[in-house]
Amino acid sequence: MNLNKIKKYLIISLVLFEVCVIHLAYKSFSNKPVKLPEVKLKEIEKEKKNTYAVMIDDGNGGYTESTEDKFPTEGYKLNTEKSGCIDNEGNAIENVLSVVDNKVLVSTGSTTYCYLYFDIKPPIAGDIVDKPIDGVVESTGVAEDELAVRYYGTNPPNYICFGTNDKNTCVNDTDKYMYRIIGVDKSGRFKLIKKTPIEQNSDKLFHWHNTYNTDTKWPESDLYKGLNGISGGTYNNLFIGNTTYVPSGWEGKIETINWRYGDTKSNKTAMQMVQTEQAWSTTTSAKIGLMYVADYYFAYQKSGLNCNLEAEKCKTSWVHLSQNDSEAVSLSLGEWSMSRYGENSNSYYWWSINNKTGLISWRPDQTHFNESIRPVFYLKSNTEITGIGTQTDPYIITN
Repeated sequence: MNLNKIKKYLIISLVLFEVCVIHLAYKSFSNKPVKLPEVKLKEIEKEKKNTYAVMIDDGNGGYTESTEDKFPTEGYKLNTEKSGCIDNEGNAIENVLSVVDNKVLVSTGSTTYCYLYFDIKPPIAGDIVDKPIDGVVESTGVAEDELAVRYYGTNPPNYICFGTNDKNTCVNDTDKYMYRIIGVDKSGRFKLIKKTPIEQNSDKLFHWHNTYNTDTKWPESDLYKGLNGISGGTYNNLFIGNTTYVPSGWEGKIETINWRYGDTKSNKTAMQMVQTEQAWSTTTSAKIGLMYVADYYFAYQKSGLNCNLEAEKCKTSWVHLSQNDSEAVSLSLGEWSMSRYGENSNSYYWWSINNKTGLISWRPDQTHFNESIRPVFYLKSNTEITGIGTQTDPYIITN
């Protein structure tokens, strides 16, 4: 065999050898979960049955390895996407990490090396009750108020997205996704109202019920049925059942509660009207309702009830439609509330939050007065959020 042939065979052999090495290295790497550089599984500890690298969110976008011998239990949440376990051969071990009652469990019979990432736990509604922020009042001065805290003022940081987990999508399409937090109830649930009215056929006007000369209560009304996705009324799928506002999977984030309903008369002060509402004993179980007159009053300022029935100054509160929808004044006289004006014997009227004069009563049927509607609902108490609540950095629901 001449020298050229020998060289040729050697080159081919070396190429094949390199290909095999690359293949084996890739195969070995592909069997391991990705470990980030900051994880350090100390060699001296590998004789133990289980070795853990516990990485704690430092609040600045990074992680620091914990020196504690236990997992954090308060204020932190396991990041299941970043965490993982391998055996002493470097192979990933599947399905050994679980979270039960906020505790991390690692279950495996083999030698295991785990890297566990713990993120700072997002706040929930109850955290705002425990540590109120600017624009939140802990007590409204009414003993039977349904909410533990309420947002008040011209523009408090109570913006929140519903229907999307993407902040940019929410900020760029506020008519679909932007809501505002009215407050937090005593069960630790956010109470939300849509920032702008919902629409039907390119307008924002709805009658409360098809007729006004019959004593139709809230659970029998067309608006109640339409908002809650119940067939039989004039409207179908105004909110529940409408994927524009409630995409797949989002209805389950809304709590079913007992909504009070009843009558309030016009000769009452603001305080008396609110107390009358809060004394209603008749309820209906549903996901979606409307704002109470109390929500309108308490959103004005910290003392809550300094708006008279016809007070123009209440329009400066964040909850007023004109503060949340630039087209509201031209499109509608106002919006329906949960409170009925119960003084007429032959026909029935409903309180509306009027765009000019505060509260005003209208007939609820389609031939007389149509109003805007903004759905109101409660999120479940375990709802976690991120963000700071401003219009450009609204709260985002993370679970």
